[in-house]
Amino acid sequence: MDSKNILVVGGGCGGLELVVGLSKKLKNNPEYNVILVDREKTHIWKPIIHEVAAGSMYPHSEQLDYLHLANKYKFKFILGSFVSCNDVSKTIHLSAKLNAENEVIIPERTIPYDILIMAIGSTSNSFNTKGVEDFTFSLDDLPTAEKFHSVFLDKIMQKEHLVDNHEPFTISI
Repeated sequence: MDSKNILVVGGGCGGLELVVGLSKKLKNNPEYNVILVDREKTHIWKPIIHEVAAGSMYPHSEQLDYLHLANKYKFKFILGSFVSCNDVSKTIHLSAKLNAENEVIIPERTIPYDILIMAIGSTSNSFNTKGVEDFTFSLDDLPTAEKFHSVFLDKIMQKEHLVDNHEPFTISI
């Protein structure tokens, strides 16, 4: 008898807690494979991303490595970005994964499932407010928080060093 794939797409708080819980519950049951799919290699708890943006926390000390967690709790981790789902063939399609040099390190692929749970989370909603997308940072992920912190430090250094051409800046929350 083939094992059934329980596929969880999204390794945020909900998805990660679910795969760990399922893995603990099903650890002695060979009928099921618990699989986590996420576009990132690590998890960071979203409510602390503002601390990264402010510079009061070093993000890498708070990240959880999915491969380590998969090994510890006996689930499988697949790195990839969700593209689509085919509910007839019971598969999901993942895009190719590129490295920093834009080289394909993992080709696009299709993953079969028996049970699919979408735990993709959410992002900030600007409600189409004019200017929000062009002039603000939505702290939805680690790269954006790190970019905000870098821009913030640049602005402070310009002011600190009395650079004549620095533009005034405002921070609104």
